Amino acid sequence: ILFTGSMSPSCGILEVDDVVYFFFREIAVEFTGFMKKIVSRVAQVCKKDLGGSSLLVNKWTTYQKARLNCSLPGTFPFYFDEIQDVQLVNDTFYALFISSTNGSSGSAICAFTVQSVKDRFADRVYKYRETLTSVYSPL
Repeated sequence: ILFTGSMSPSCGILEVDDVVYFFFREIAVEFTGFMKKIVSRVAQVCKKDLGGSSLLVNKWTTYQKARLNCSLPGTFPFYFDEIQDVQLVNDTFYALFISSTNGSSGSAICAFTVQSVKDRFADRVYKYRETLTSVYSPL
């Protein structure tokens, strides 16, 4: 039900306290250009979210998503963009990624603490776009 349009089926659904985390990959609409870029995301929904009223009936009101960055640092970082699987071990999400860069391939396991994911959602940095063809900008 959750994954429609450009989203791929879930790579993992994990519960921590009162939140459900969804790990998935999708075509990123925030990038410009002609090439379709796949990125990995984590989304969260509060377990008690029953949806809103009026226009938001049966729609989660606590849903948020953020990009997961698994990369090798440097002047020209090498990104492992496609999450394949995720596990929760002792308050840390361990995720398996593969690269989708043309010409180079590889895999990596990246770790994200539950607290770092919570902090990312708590920072409330949102983006929007005016039209379907405009670039995303900070809200």
